[in-house]
Amino acid sequence: MDRFAHLSARPRVEDLAVSERDGSVSFKLAGGGKGLYVERLHLRSGTFALQAMRFEDERTFLRWCDADHLNFRYPQLYSDLKRSGCALLSTGQPSPPAA
Repeated sequence: MDRFAHLSARPRVEDLAVSERDGSVSFKLAGGGKGLYVERLHLRSGTFALQAMRFEDERTFLRWCDADHLNFRYPQLYSDLKRSGCALLSTGQPSPPAA
């Protein structure tokens, strides 16, 4: 058994990054064999909150997106996040940027 095999199974965080223009909210997404990995960074008044989550299916991911309170403040960002996250979940590849 290859002792480094577990490293190749890890998701690549560089798969996709989505952020608000002002930089106050950003996401890093990675698709892997075990679902979708999401890091959410929210900067506010000199502080920050970082969350890391793993979603196994599209329904759970979309439900989380819709329930996040920042969804109402940044609707376009969350629209891009949903599209990109669903693409990673279904194919393991990031979706092309919106035109």
